[in-house]
Amino acid sequence: MSETLNRSTLSVYRRLFTYARPYRWRLVIGILSGVVFSGSLFALLNQTPKVFLPFEQQAGKSEVQAGTNSTDRALMASNKQAAYVLRCAAYLNVPQFDAAGRMTWQFFLLTLSLVPLLVMVWAMANYLNLYNMRWLGARIVLDLRNELFLKLESQSLKFFGKCDIGT
Repeated sequence: MSETLNRSTLSVYRRLFTYARPYRWRLVIGILSGVVFSGSLFALLNQTPKVFLPFEQQAGKSEVQAGTNSTDRALMASNKQAAYVLRCAAYLNVPQFDAAGRMTWQFFLLTLSLVPLLVMVWAMANYLNLYNMRWLGARIVLDLRNELFLKLESQSLKFFGKCDIGT
């Protein structure tokens, strides 16, 4: 029973896809922005704590000066997100750690500035996804209505004489 249901559902989608074919670029943009939308939300929720983890471990070490131990630098550089933040800080000449080994407020603000960037990407991808998918849905419904109207308009008067009102 479920196999015939799946086949009939698949055939309906296949038939509807023929209506979406003229608008395939909108469909592709909508699907890709949906993937970016979900991926950027995942990055926002999952990857942000990973950026701070190496710096928290570094700040917890009181026996070494921050940034002087090469193994600590290599440990932080192994984390791609932390390495990116370190490169940005070096490019902007932002001090990363103070004399006590704690993260500076400037470096913390630089690290936090990545969150609004991810939120902007998330919001833009969400907008593109919703806009393109709703536009595509409205176009497909318009095409179906036009096709139905043309079919009804091409019928003979005998056809309309046989059919009751509302049929």
